[in-house]
Amino acid sequence: MQMSRIGIVGVLFISLSLIAPVNGDFIVFKVPTTNITFVLQGKATTINKQQKLMSFVSVSKQTFELQELPGTEVITLPSLKEMAIKKVNAAKGKEEEMLTETAWALNHGVVSEFHRGIDLLLQANASHPFGTHAKQLKEELAKPIPDDPAAEAALLKLYSGSDGKIVKSAHFMLLAPPVVAEKGGVKRKRPEARLEQLEQLLDVFVMKCAERGLPVHPPKARLQVAMISTPPSSNDVGLRTRPRDAAIHWSASQNVLFIHDGAKIGPLEPLKKLQDKVNELVLVPLTKRNPQSRGGAPGGGAMPAGGAPMAGGPGGAAGGGLEMLNQMSTSQLQKLVVTIGGLMAIGVENFELESISREAAYMFTNSCGVLPKSAPAWLRDGLAAYFELPAEMGWVKIGDVGHVRQSWYLAALQDPDRISMTDIVCGRCYEPPMTPNDAMRASTQSWALVHFLLQQHSEGIAKFLAGLQLLPPDLQVPEEVTMGIFDDAFGGDRVKLEESWREHMLALKAEYENLKQDEPSSSTAQSSN
Repeated sequence: MQMSRIGIVGVLFISLSLIAPVNGDFIVFKVPTTNITFVLQGKATTINKQQKLMSFVSVSKQTFELQELPGTEVITLPSLKEMAIKKVNAAKGKEEEMLTETAWALNHGVVSEFHRGIDLLLQANASHPFGTHAKQLKEELAKPIPDDPAAEAALLKLYSGSDGKIVKSAHFMLLAPPVVAEKGGVKRKRPEARLEQLEQLLDVFVMKCAERGLPVHPPKARLQVAMISTPPSSNDVGLRTRPRDAAIHWSASQNVLFIHDGAKIGPLEPLKKLQDKVNELVLVPLTKRNPQSRGGAPGGGAMPAGGAPMAGGPGGAAGGGLEMLNQMSTSQLQKLVVTIGGLMAIGVENFELESISREAAYMFTNSCGVLPKSAPAWLRDGLAAYFELPAEMGWVKIGDVGHVRQSWYLAALQDPDRISMTDIVCGRCYEPPMTPNDAMRASTQSWALVHFLLQQHSEGIAKFLAGLQLLPPDLQVPEEVTMGIFDDAFGGDRVKLEESWREHMLALKAEYENLKQDEPSSSTAQSSN
């Protein structure tokens, strides 16, 4: 999902890992001369009175140590894993609290604590319905899937002349090129790392659907993934949520997840321009860049006091931002080069995580029996977007509100002809012809409605799906039939339900903001460097 699609986007939040990290602080980087902000989970260590060193581990388990930037904000928190352990331990012996805290652990990617909480729940009540269901699903996920030579051969033939190889995990087979190319100095993920990430996403998807009462079962055959060096045909991708040259997409007709390793990530272009500019300035003496410094150049490694004006949009260094760069010493610029390089690497990984989490959710929904064949497009789009880990936040929480989708949603509220709940449920917002903006608008409204229903009325979603299951899969369902099933599932008062939906969406905040407010041990520090 490209941030350039909407003019009001000014923030890029990046977290770090699919599995909750050991370090817990949230570190907010405002990148000079751009409107980009990174929010990372890591650890801030004071080197001296003027500087902090930020250390964290990326999705691909690379370790980064970055210098703080002007206006860096550090939110001191325990790690997500530490929070989950504390919550599960405190709820031991109390069934309702245990359900709440195990769900919290699952939502925040701390799957080990979710499963430990389920074990504790079953110790207290061996016949607890959700506990026994989750335990059964875990056992089913652990069962080996037999090899399928015919399916492997078909995947190898997907691209004629391919000299790739099949790499397998418990639930996936992946067609990998013989050599994973590196691009732009960013280390590419190895096939085994891709499979590990997909296995984690599948575990979370299955357990979260079960926790919300949706029908779900682990796949009976290995799911297929193809890593390719050229963009695949996107005829069956349509205009769902992203441009047709997306780096990662699920093919509905083939039920294959395609990963195009060579695709560019447009939203990171401002950062790349800044990187190029700083590399250029490093070679120019300070006195030539800033004649006023002849009387004494700023020394040390700290950034100029007072921070930098956040100039313009994604166009790169301009105005006050460029002036700030010209005032930096060579030492400061060299440290900025290292920091920007690290942020660039993490940005690439997190945009990939955003795409793969969403596209894998389409594949899981299709392969795990969650939705009947008669399910409308808004349910498929909305469910995939719910499991999308937005690049703005990376992994902090399932269903986290990303800046891009929230911005699209809020912009749609200003439209006098805005999409209503009935328009979504009946599929009117998906009626052709559709532009990419129309598709993004429809997808965002679907995300918003599914988010609300899953969070506030999950039992209604299960009932709605049961009603859809009774319909012939190839039948063109009249609007009144669809709305009748919907009203029966959610109580019939659609006006009141829509009002609750709008209130829910307007109250949503990014999870790191919630943690900052809710965690009693949290504190916030703002750098003046």
